[in-house]
Amino acid sequence: MTKRPIYFIFREKGVHHVRLQKLVVVRHGCYDDTGLTEQGRRHIAQLAETLAQRLNDHAVALLSSPLKRAMETSEIIAARLGLNFDEHPCLLSGGYRLNNGQVEATLRLIAERSETYTAIILSTHLEFVEKFPSLWGATHGFLIAQEENVLKGTARVVDVQTGQVEILHPPWA
Repeated sequence: MTKRPIYFIFREKGVHHVRLQKLVVVRHGCYDDTGLTEQGRRHIAQLAETLAQRLNDHAVALLSSPLKRAMETSEIIAARLGLNFDEHPCLLSGGYRLNNGQVEATLRLIAERSETYTAIILSTHLEFVEKFPSLWGATHGFLIAQEENVLKGTARVVDVQTGQVEILHPPWA
């Protein structure tokens, strides 16, 4: 892994300080046709508790896919962390793959919020949790491995300064 601290982000109007320290990508909880199952809600509540402890000293932005299972996941996390969340179509499930437009839009979304927040949580789907940390890392000078078969209710926490990734698994994993 290449170690290169990220302190600045380049934009059209110059260089801006980046406050971002943690990027968290969460896969929604277990669900059925009506939304998250009780088991899915319990697992996300436990994940939210862990995130509350780990991100206690952070200014946190929570961004969600507009699909019901991700929104319900965001609601649970937001309630525990005392936050609101915004939904963004670029975080939608793309059928087990991410297209370039989604990746670019998500990178812009993170860049815009990285000046204000020290932690950003993306509440989204399988392909984001598996692939997005690697794609983000590639644009910031880090080699981050993709994960496969990430369980529902899992989070990948990227340390933005070092590129190291911590995986928070559901309690039943």
